[in-house]
Amino acid sequence: MKRSPITINGVTYAYDESSRTHRRIEDIAAEVSDRPAGPAADLEPPAGYAPAQAEQSLPFNTPVSITIISHRVRLCDPDNVSAKACIDGLVHCGILRDDSPKEVSEVRYRQVKVKSRSEEKTVIEIEAV
Repeated sequence: MKRSPITINGVTYAYDESSRTHRRIEDIAAEVSDRPAGPAADLEPPAGYAPAQAEQSLPFNTPVSITIISHRVRLCDPDNVSAKACIDGLVHCGILRDDSPKEVSEVRYRQVKVKSRSEEKTVIEIEAV
């Protein structure tokens, strides 16, 4: 599937098949031309693609409530916090059976302001309902 480039805050990212994530076009071009790459893109690294555990031992056999807590230096507008990729990843790695309303009863979002980029992270809390 061909993925279109995306632009965030004036920086264009293209999908890189080798890393399976979007990367700055300048960084990809620098690698191809052997020029030193610029600073890394301001994106979280991919978490991985291997299942976390066997399908038959799903940790949640009841509906769950999910809270996404975004720890960031620069907080975003509340309507820009999204958990779609996080929840899809939980299904992909075998933590959740499905992301349907039957399995996920509620999704909440919170933001926490931190002082430095080294403190930035995304915390996913899953509670059985």
